[in-house]
Amino acid sequence: MSNVEQYRSLCERLRASLRLESVPVAVQFSSMPPEGVPKLEGDSKACSMLDLARLEGKIFHTRQKNHSCRNGSFYLGMSKPFKSLITGDWYAGKYPDKGRSMYPSPVVARRSNEHYVTVDQESVEVVSYAPLDNCPLDPQQGGIVVALMCTPKQALYLTRSATYHNGGAVHGITGPTTCSVILAAPFVKGEMFTTHGCYGGRLFTKVKTEEEFVGFPIEMLPDIVDALERLLTDRPDLDSMLAEPVGACHTATAEEIKNQIAV
Repeated sequence: MSNVEQYRSLCERLRASLRLESVPVAVQFSSMPPEGVPKLEGDSKACSMLDLARLEGKIFHTRQKNHSCRNGSFYLGMSKPFKSLITGDWYAGKYPDKGRSMYPSPVVARRSNEHYVTVDQESVEVVSYAPLDNCPLDPQQGGIVVALMCTPKQALYLTRSATYHNGGAVHGITGPTTCSVILAAPFVKGEMFTTHGCYGGRLFTKVKTEEEFVGFPIEMLPDIVDALERLLTDRPDLDSMLAEPVGACHTATAEEIKNQIAV
């Protein structure tokens, strides 16, 4: 089975189990463009590029010049940081001409820098995007991260599936930018991460109010899909709860209450 066929099968199983509305996106960090994958025309933000893949089905690679967000380009390892990002002046400066008005002073902004996960600066030449159900990217050519948007309930099932086989916990980080948490962090640390997003991530992507962001290394995908399917098969009550729509509150049945009692 080719990589494309394997990823398509796993993607379809993941989407069916989680009831995902949009397709997850595969994002690759590499030194060379993937063979046969065209370069993106023009420029955009790393977070906006997710929409090109998940909503429009586009497959493309990017260079640093394609990235209009200078901080995102730095977090993804394509460039050096610009000075006012490191000093905190950009985050604390008055919006819109002097900065982003996100902190009361540069020193407060600087205290947040250590919580960002960044790929080693200027170590990445190419970042490529593809919908997971049509992904030609080869993991031998560079690390691949799966990024998706889902409801908190779907994220609960996804994160529990990530720890199903080996235990542990999934970490969530909110404060740093979306691309730092769901793209750079899984690539650097080899783990799943979740975030509510950042202001820019919610401004420039078509993420719904009720959704959050999740990212994980693609090598975790087979175990996650297997665990999710086993969990929903073994626990039909959880499968039914997952199927409940946004806005609905679950009311536990007498049988569910009885079965919850430890033996």
